Amino acid sequence: MSTKIIKIAYCLSGLDGGVGNLIINYFKQMPKSEYIVDIIAQGPSNELYMEQYKAVGFNVYLIPTKKESLFKNLSSLYKLMRSNNYDIVHANMTLTNFFPLSVAAMSGIKVRISHSHQACKHNIKSLALAYLSKIVATDYIACGTEAGKYLFGKSEFKILKNAIELEKYKFDNSIREKERELIGIKPHERLIGHIGRFTWQKNHALLIDIFEEIHKRNINVKLLLIGEGELEESIKEHVKQKGLEDFVIFCGVIPDVNCKLQAMDLFILPSLYEGLSIAAIEAQASGTPCIFSSAIAKETKVADNVKFINSSASIDEWSRICLEKLNMSKTDNSIELATAGYDISIEANKLDQYYKEIIL
Repeated sequence: MSTKIIKIAYCLSGLDGGVGNLIINYFKQMPKSEYIVDIIAQGPSNELYMEQYKAVGFNVYLIPTKKESLFKNLSSLYKLMRSNNYDIVHANMTLTNFFPLSVAAMSGIKVRISHSHQACKHNIKSLALAYLSKIVATDYIACGTEAGKYLFGKSEFKILKNAIELEKYKFDNSIREKERELIGIKPHERLIGHIGRFTWQKNHALLIDIFEEIHKRNINVKLLLIGEGELEESIKEHVKQKGLEDFVIFCGVIPDVNCKLQAMDLFILPSLYEGLSIAAIEAQASGTPCIFSSAIAKETKVADNVKFINSSASIDEWSRICLEKLNMSKTDNSIELATAGYDISIEANKLDQYYKEIIL
């Protein structure tokens, strides 16, 4: 087995989101002395995210977005890849993996991994980008079967699960009580939660509409939203227009998502599409009953206390099922999740071996 230090660049759409956390989680379990890891991300930074990456020893490079300037985006990538002599470029931008991987190919980087994190309906543009990404990549990885088929079609691909530290998320009633007190949730109140960037994909507007109907039927319910994003202010305005300011809690970006999950009684993910949501796995690991949109990959369901609702279902149906789920108890799902391949301590070893094999 080679003992050379592997220099790897991860290309991300931005520093926020679950993909970055996934990379951090994997490398916390991998032999740090055997890797040099660079994060190449687009757009502005958040100091909390920067600190999280640097805490595990990653170098972070921020480059202009393609929207700002395609030329500056590609030229920045080229300069980094030519000067840093990476062994591996691992792109995690799904359809837009083509851009960093094509630059990596021009830079002479031999191992170019295209990683799919999404699954939704194709159009002409997405089919073209998927095809181009396949051409410039040397290796294909996906978070699940549906995400793999979305980007790679009938080609073979490796599945790398969105694994987490299961013990960290395991239900603990003492943490639950402490967190509920910190958030301001009274013993007789129920707490619905959601984790996700404020983007069109995550469908926050529908979530607020659903919560409004739930609140009409049970005033002792609150909603906790974790994340930030470009639509955050419009969602806050949506909440204000409905007169729900006292019942919807905006957490922003926080370092202790695992603790906040303990406080929740129900987790809702009404996304318009997902490959295999990391937040959905974390919620199941915490034992929280979950309701997912039918647009989310079915393999996301690991625990029994998960229900899918048709994306086109009425607000009335969503709220009725949510109220039923609010009465369910938390469960210990750690065995089911470990069996399904979501134990990071096991999966990180597999990734370590995979990287070492492909550069030989």
